[in-house]
Amino acid sequence: MKKLMREETISETAERLKLQYAVKIFAEAIFDRLLEKCREGYRGWDGGYPYRALVNQILMDANNLNEKSISNVELDIAARAMMLWYRKHERVPVPAKAKAKP
Repeated sequence: MKKLMREETISETAERLKLQYAVKIFAEAIFDRLLEKCREGYRGWDGGYPYRALVNQILMDANNLNEKSISNVELDIAARAMMLWYRKHERVPVPAKAKAKP
C-alpha cells in the first residue's frame, strides 16, 4: 500500500527552508573549523583518535558552555559529535594503537 504524500503548508515550507539554511551555515562553520585544526596538525578524526577521548572532550566542553562566551566550543562539540557519528555509520575501522593528536 502506497502512502499518500500531502502538500507542505506555507508554514512548513518556511520552517524547512530555515532548517536547511541553518544546517548549511552550521556545516560550513564546522568544516572551516576542522580544516583549521587539520592545518594545525590534528589528525585521527576518522578513527585514529580514541572514541572515549572524544566523548570526554564533548562532556568537558559542554560543562563550560555559556551564552556569553565567545569561542568555538559549540563548533568543537559539533565536530566531535560528527566524528563519532561518522565512525559509527561509515563503519570506519579504528586502529588498536593509533597515535593521533587530539
